[in-house]
Amino acid sequence: MALGATASAGLLVGADMMRWEPHRLVVERVELPIRGLPEAFDGFTIAHLSDFHHEPYTTKQDIDTAVALTNSLKPDLIASTGDYVSSRETGKEDPEAAQTVYPCAESLANLRSRFGTFGVIGNHDYNTQPELIVEALRAKQIHMMRNQSFPIEKDGARIWVCGVDSYARHDYDNTLRKIPIGEKKILLAHEPDLAEEAAQFSFDVQLSGHSHGGQVKLPLLGALYLPEFGKRYFEGLYRIPRPKGPLATGLPLQLYVNRGIGMVHLPIRFDCPPEITLHTLRVSRTNS
Repeated sequence: MALGATASAGLLVGADMMRWEPHRLVVERVELPIRGLPEAFDGFTIAHLSDFHHEPYTTKQDIDTAVALTNSLKPDLIASTGDYVSSRETGKEDPEAAQTVYPCAESLANLRSRFGTFGVIGNHDYNTQPELIVEALRAKQIHMMRNQSFPIEKDGARIWVCGVDSYARHDYDNTLRKIPIGEKKILLAHEPDLAEEAAQFSFDVQLSGHSHGGQVKLPLLGALYLPEFGKRYFEGLYRIPRPKGPLATGLPLQLYVNRGIGMVHLPIRFDCPPEITLHTLRVSRTNS
């Protein structure tokens, strides 16, 4: 009896990991207080998506479902933090995998928000054909940022959406060069562990993905696998202390790590459902 119960429990867990959890898309709602945020942006919402990994384990239907749910939130702006495809070989171009961006881009073209969709590319995109990935998404009116910044203006006030390339290709100086001192900045960066470096600059918030939250988390053991540059910060909200120096603002950098839509390595998730994050910006009245 005990053996049978154990086997049944194992089968249920296995079924959950493979059939239900990967498609149990949830919305996480997060408030981000920012000192000095213009009053016009108090209550401004950003829908954050990441890590679609279209094929072999994430279908166009999965992405369409995420798009529909995102649109139902009626966000002011949409942020996408990379990995639209899944590369099979690290460090080599993968033209076949790169082609899978086209159905993904067709789905993401249906995203709707007042100020549009802004994105960066991830490490898997770089390991296929990054220029093709970027052009396919730009063709669908997605503002892909390559160490660039875009102003968002509302009721006479302004903030900036910034985006850096995947690790080792990021350039903060170029990203920031157009932005006047003191204006508020939201950074999109695929790898979350870049936050300690980003904290040396004047970004207020960093939105990232990459880690999938571990994809599989077990009691007591936690996340079973975390990728390089996603090991220290891998899920949820963090406050990254500023180093001492002329570029630091004093207040911590707020980092949020999204668990992503898709999967890599194996088509399983456990205690780590796919996620859309709805961030609400708030004017902070405190000094911390």
